[in-house]
Amino acid sequence: MRSLRGGLASKAKEVLFSHFGDSSLPLINNSASATEITQWKRKREVTECYKRVFDSENKKSLVLSQLLEKVFIGEDNPSNIHMAFVVALYKVLLDPNSQNIQVSESTMKIKMEEYMVSFINLHLKL
Repeated sequence: MRSLRGGLASKAKEVLFSHFGDSSLPLINNSASATEITQWKRKREVTECYKRVFDSENKKSLVLSQLLEKVFIGEDNPSNIHMAFVVALYKVLLDPNSQNIQVSESTMKIKMEEYMVSFINLHLKL
């Protein structure tokens, strides 16, 4: 299971950075120092990407949907848990209010549960 998450995380990050490109979303090293992470998250480009992916003002924003489609290309019905994992990963990675780009497994589980509830509520509305 851990290798599946690692592979999914790698693919999700690859999709995110290729979707936006180097000029719109500068690369960050997973082993970057706390100072480097803070500086990276404060960059205008990173903030803009966060807003584009998680724009709560514009419900018609399709960036997150486009990213998920690319991550799960070729899969007819990706599981909600895998989609929640990717959304939580993007949230942690891009959130300017978070000082991390990696989180513990327990924190990730909490974030994934939040998104799982959102997915379930969305399906109930449909």
